[in-house]
Amino acid sequence: GATQGRWSAASDWYKRRELEDNLDDGRHHPRPHAGLWLDFGAGLGADPRTVTTAPAHPAATRLVETISRLTATDAGSGLSALYAYESQQPEVSSQKADGLREHYGVTAPEALAYFALHAEMDLEHRQKERNALARSLDAGASPEAIAHAVDQTLEAYWGLLDGVCDEAGIAG
Repeated sequence: GATQGRWSAASDWYKRRELEDNLDDGRHHPRPHAGLWLDFGAGLGADPRTVTTAPAHPAATRLVETISRLTATDAGSGLSALYAYESQQPEVSSQKADGLREHYGVTAPEALAYFALHAEMDLEHRQKERNALARSLDAGASPEAIAHAVDQTLEAYWGLLDGVCDEAGIAG
């Protein structure tokens, strides 16, 4: 996708390796994460074909576009965007799984696998991303540019969460 070309262009071998490993994890480990998401949908009774053909929510589109734009800017901005998003995922995923079990009776391991995986895998990802960001700063990357990329990503991510609440009729 949009991130793959930027990762291969990263000048620092450590950043490049971490970014490519992260991309590889999403595509293959333990299997494509999109498939794990479809398993979650199936656990809620959604037909996978309906899920894959449904139009994306505008807030989800904005998040994807923001991260794609930042990864196309430079490796530091892309890494910052990835870190801003993924650094929250272990706790968010764990809380989502707990809420699905407690409030919706979702208990099938296949339906919760996406969240269980991200509750664990993203602990490692965020540490590696944090290390790569530190290397970027040590190499002279602009702290302001990194902070700006993080701010843009968080604004889009929170917009996604607001969109979910709006869609579900939950007052913010």
